[in-house]
Amino acid sequence: MKKIFNLSMIMLLGCSLAFTSCLKQEEDDIFDKDAVDRLEDAKVEYTNILTDQGGKWAMEYFANENEQGYVFVFDFNKDGSVTISGDNKWIAMEKNGGMISHMFDEDTSLWEVIADDGPVLTFNTYNRVLHMFSSPENIPSEGEDATNETGYGHEGDYEFDLMKYTGDTLYLEGKKYKLPIVMYRLPESTTAADYLNQINDMLASTNVTKFPDLVLYGANGKEYIVNNMSTQVLQFYRRGTYKVDTQVEASCLATAHGIRFLNPVWLIDDTLQTKTMWVQNFERQPDGSFLCTDDGVSVIKSVELASVVADSSYTWKLDNANLGGAFDNAYTELTDACNTLKSPYQKKLQFVQFGFDTKNKKCALQIKVGTATLNFFMEHIQELSDTEVKFNISVEGDNNANRYSAQREEFGQLINLFNQTFEVTTENALNPSRLKLTSKANAADYFYIDVQ
Repeated sequence: MKKIFNLSMIMLLGCSLAFTSCLKQEEDDIFDKDAVDRLEDAKVEYTNILTDQGGKWAMEYFANENEQGYVFVFDFNKDGSVTISGDNKWIAMEKNGGMISHMFDEDTSLWEVIADDGPVLTFNTYNRVLHMFSSPENIPSEGEDATNETGYGHEGDYEFDLMKYTGDTLYLEGKKYKLPIVMYRLPESTTAADYLNQINDMLASTNVTKFPDLVLYGANGKEYIVNNMSTQVLQFYRRGTYKVDTQVEASCLATAHGIRFLNPVWLIDDTLQTKTMWVQNFERQPDGSFLCTDDGVSVIKSVELASVVADSSYTWKLDNANLGGAFDNAYTELTDACNTLKSPYQKKLQFVQFGFDTKNKKCALQIKVGTATLNFFMEHIQELSDTEVKFNISVEGDNNANRYSAQREEFGQLINLFNQTFEVTTENALNPSRLKLTSKANAADYFYIDVQ
């Protein structure tokens, strides 16, 4: 037994020595290079990352905390050159005097990964697309803005600390101003002008001039009015409160997939003190709304569709080419009836719309026949839910309405068909300028209306 014990001790000691040797080997692998050598390795690694797979990247760039962000496309080449592309209002201002909202431009310069406290991406010769944001010269402007120049420019960075690379995403930080910058690898086949134009088109679609108020329906159950989305410097304030009390302003940028704020945006609840929720990243949805990917619940879209229909400040024209079921039949019958009106009545049915009779100061279903407008008065449209409305239209109205409807019963038949409950839907939750109203009693009966 003593021999066996001694043998076991010898074997255990041998394993311990072997394990210690392995640990020492790992330590040697890690620490056999000094800091300078490790930094040189990092420079090579990041250089290879930037030029790999075609070397094409999108940078989401913020020059400062108070200004909107911008997207650039980079083509990194192994010879040390880079082509930087942009499409924004400052290029338009510099090249075209600001007569258009944005303009595409690209420029080729030099780049390098250098060593400082860590690896740094620098663009070390002037590139007019990027360096206009770091130049201390006055920002190009016109009109009243020209008198408010500061002499500091945008105060943006052109050198960036390389912080981390993961999943074809580079995380950087501006070397001077320390703002977070993100770069995403793009397919080699990406065309810079097309990519940037796609972003501008998406941004333009958020400029909802007819319906200025958008709403952030928060994960905390609160609702926030959203203003200035197309400017990329958004304002949030609690719905139903005095605007100044709860207003929060935050800079963001439009991406190929949605919008991203520079920093998490903390929103104030209706106590006017507590910050109960934050948002930062939003992804565009097929219906046009923006879903917050941070919580998976908060969403930016239009105000409730029923309230849009019921708002007497809007005029909605019936799309007579897209009628379903009974509405198609009734409209066709009214068209035929107008053609048989006796003189002196005008005969051609022009359109049907929900509007406001300014003479009698009443909401009305307005039917245009020739040059005559027939106003059939209606009570305030009922909002039964966020997406349900009910009309109450009278077969009586102004003199034109009464005279024409006395001639043909088809006017009253169409009007009575409207007097029911409808489900309101839209294909664009951000810009509900076109709505579909479907009968709750029969889904085959529907009509489309377009805001005027």
